[in-house]
Amino acid sequence: MVTQKNFLTEKSKKDTEWRIEFNCKITHYPRLDTVIMVAETLKRISPCTKTELSRNLKKEVMWPTLTVILDYFDTMGFTIKDAKGHIVWIYNPEMVRKYRNREDLKWQPK
Repeated sequence: MVTQKNFLTEKSKKDTEWRIEFNCKITHYPRLDTVIMVAETLKRISPCTKTELSRNLKKEVMWPTLTVILDYFDTMGFTIKDAKGHIVWIYNPEMVRKYRNREDLKWQPK
């Protein structure tokens, strides 16, 4: 499972960085095109199990690499898992744009 920690750098206490820490040793990080391919497939066939997702990908992806990608999606809030282990794509960019453009939700200094 991936955990996300918020920490302040020593250079500037105002800048906040995010670090993703993996509990297992990662020998291979996925390429961007692989991450995009998994996301597009997951959007298309969601909800699905990890095995179903692996079978529906356009090209073969190693199981540990797929695990890293799915952990990343889960940590960033793009997906959730139900009690049966089905992965569901929940990120909705249209909804994000809708709420970003609302005037009553914008931050206004006093």
